Amino acid sequence: SPHMKPEFILIFTICFAAISLLTLHSWANNDAVQNQNKKNKNNEIIDLRHTNFLSRKPQNQNSLQHQPSFCGKKHYGSQQFTCNQRVEYMCSRYHISEKEAKNKLLESKNCICDCLWGYKEDCTYSSLESEDCICDVDNNEDDIMMPRAPVEKSWGDGRWQRMLIGIFSYDSMKEFELRMANRETHLHYFKHIAGVGDDYIAICSLHQFLGDQNLIADKRQCRIIYTFVMGGGPRDDDLTKQNVNGLDLGAINQTVKTRCLWQVPECGGTDIDEWTVDAPQSPSIHLQEEMKTNKDITFLSISENHQLGKSDTWFTYSAMLTKSRPDLDIRFTAKLDSDNFLNYYALQSYMLRHKQRFRDKQYIYGGFVIHKEVCSGRSYGYVCRDPRFIAPNFMAGAFTYLSTPLAQHVYLNGTSLERKKEVWIPLEDMQIGNMVYSDPSITVEIVKHNKLHGSYTLNKHCFSDPSMYRREFAKWREELSF
Repeated sequence: SPHMKPEFILIFTICFAAISLLTLHSWANNDAVQNQNKKNKNNEIIDLRHTNFLSRKPQNQNSLQHQPSFCGKKHYGSQQFTCNQRVEYMCSRYHISEKEAKNKLLESKNCICDCLWGYKEDCTYSSLESEDCICDVDNNEDDIMMPRAPVEKSWGDGRWQRMLIGIFSYDSMKEFELRMANRETHLHYFKHIAGVGDDYIAICSLHQFLGDQNLIADKRQCRIIYTFVMGGGPRDDDLTKQNVNGLDLGAINQTVKTRCLWQVPECGGTDIDEWTVDAPQSPSIHLQEEMKTNKDITFLSISENHQLGKSDTWFTYSAMLTKSRPDLDIRFTAKLDSDNFLNYYALQSYMLRHKQRFRDKQYIYGGFVIHKEVCSGRSYGYVCRDPRFIAPNFMAGAFTYLSTPLAQHVYLNGTSLERKKEVWIPLEDMQIGNMVYSDPSITVEIVKHNKLHGSYTLNKHCFSDPSMYRREFAKWREELSF
């Protein structure tokens, strides 16, 4: 201001300079602290590379579980990178935490970095299955009492019960190509490459499994049982997935059977043999040829449809199968879309780490969870505001599984026929949720697979594109070192 006295200008200038110097000094101190922390962290990593955690005894044995060490003398894969070098690369390349990188590394088929707590006399399989176990030991065999076997070795060891997966498909040229992509990528890989030797089969088709009593009796065999699921009743192409989207499902004039409920006479009642057919009505030429060479399709007695009851029919059929055949030892029944493939190693790893939780809970509902308050919002088109949707959540339909006790309860006699009709909503994923919560007297345990070990997910969506399916599988296999 032109009227400000000189002495005030001088005082103001001095104060401003002092504040500026203090600020610069504070910034300098912060940079120094950050640089020192970074230096300490780097030194810590270097030290850990040359540390044999098993070779030294702690002063307090009770502190074992609080003193994990990640030793990097072991080599990852065939390129002679140490485990620590691989972890550092993954952190830099994928921008993930060190813990996430270690978890991913330990799940890799080719990883020989072992996950153990404590010292060799304390190592047990229970320590291998701890979800907090993210450490390895180095490669001195004298120090290792019980090394962590490669992931595929536990496919056949009977430590978790079987899962039956229905891969949903229908009769079209694009779906034929997707089924072939399934067979030639992940199903082929986990059947013939990722097995546990000539004696064990990791994944079996339902047809193969039911036809071989030796496979059924040997609990190490066929940990995953799959079948493609298609409608085998009269064709109505307007109801298939490629045509039904965008239609008012509540206003469709159905002239064919699309949803079968247990005890309904038109569906076969309680006779499981009436729920499937050997061949569909009016199959296409390519489906006829496919059926000659591939015995891995289950044709339900309903007409092929999307959103109008196929999932209910499949889960009812699988509940009847597991109920009538407890010797099959099937603990979970699932639904998978044909344009998705599963990370079976990640699925198995999760099941093993949480097997106590699964053992203690009877009614389990797993998948990618979408809560009602979320799908009631604008991003989901307010779809869950529909008063017919009674569930607090549902699973995205790409991959959903139910424990067999839950499937048997809600799809068979635990929920009345009247109640099953009452909770009907013509939206497939939400309808499964409605059925899961149709009996308020039971407590349902939610298993959330929205993310698994950082960026790992259980399934990869390929948008009904067979070429993308093959490309993404190749990329996925390479990235996970399968």
